Amino acid sequence: MTWHTEIGDRCLAGPEAHLIREIVGYMDDMIAAELDYGGDDDGLDYGIPVFDKLAPAQKLALLEQVLRQLLTPTDKPPELTAMNEGAIAAIYAAVGQMVVSEIEMESDLDEMGTFDAQHWRKLLLDVARADGCPPTELPAASCRDEGEWECLLDFIAMRVLWDDDYLDTEAILDATPDSARRYRRKLGIERDYFIALAPDPKESEIPAIRERLRRLCRDSK
Repeated sequence: MTWHTEIGDRCLAGPEAHLIREIVGYMDDMIAAELDYGGDDDGLDYGIPVFDKLAPAQKLALLEQVLRQLLTPTDKPPELTAMNEGAIAAIYAAVGQMVVSEIEMESDLDEMGTFDAQHWRKLLLDVARADGCPPTELPAASCRDEGEWECLLDFIAMRVLWDDDYLDTEAILDATPDSARRYRRKLGIERDYFIALAPDPKESEIPAIRERLRRLCRDSK
């Protein structure tokens, strides 16, 4: 589906889609490992509570849903909710984690020679260049300043995400009805934004979900 963003309805393509496919493929592997070990409480934390609190199967189903919505052109985009925007925020947060990790491990990766020690930074630069960012305004792939990459990632993420209202989900759900209503009215947020639920697949449905997710991650545009 086309996704509704602040700069218009968009369907990700090119380097932007490649970045998202690659990181979701990585997240799929990590979350599937949680499933294999049967744990719901010790998984990776992306700093997005509305996503982090979900069970592994819910995370996989939600990622499959939003990835399809981001990459598949349709006439009408889905309604934005804290749940689907939180999942997208978690995707970009995962990219940020990978950038920090490769900076911290760069010397080790160089010695191993198996991996590109600047892989994730190069993917971000590909997205920025495709968006027309002047090369003089971009860091070099070898830059180890995490702040530089955080700024670039924020710029890329905000081409998809409107804002970070999804971070207020727990506070709104715990608030009195009047307080929650005033907050939504003040910011122009739809009533259903915070109460939309994540998919909750049965165990028997997980293999098919993972296959669809892997297919989306493999497909090229």
